[in-house]
Amino acid sequence: MSDFSGIIKNKNFLIEKAQKQRDEISAILNDFFSAIKKDTDGKIQAKIHGFNPKNDKNIKLLYGVQFGKCDSILIQNSMRSVIIAFWSFDKYYGFPCSITRGLNQIVCDSGEELKNALKDLLSDIAVLKEIDIMLVEQTKI
Repeated sequence: MSDFSGIIKNKNFLIEKAQKQRDEISAILNDFFSAIKKDTDGKIQAKIHGFNPKNDKNIKLLYGVQFGKCDSILIQNSMRSVIIAFWSFDKYYGFPCSITRGLNQIVCDSGEELKNALKDLLSDIAVLKEIDIMLVEQTKI
């Protein structure tokens, strides 16, 4: 019994810890999205998108095929949207979370790992090429 004793008594601590993790993830993602918007002079925005293959047929998938509903990291300009990665996290705890591009999945157990994974995603040549194409599209409007 001693292995389990005290867990319920510590529930508030555990709940607060989980909330802090979720808040940290939200802050990091908001910084990532803000940086994309700022660095493209507001021409490209990024967000978490609840992807549904039946409804999102006009969204380009940069990596692979997705058959079921899932969350994704999406970039968009006024003309089109592109999913640059798939995203998952534990809605109760926050960490671990993961970013998946094709066969490459990065699992993040901390805020620092998430920041590094997002930097890696933004440095991906295919993602940079899509951003460049979207910026050129915006200049033609």
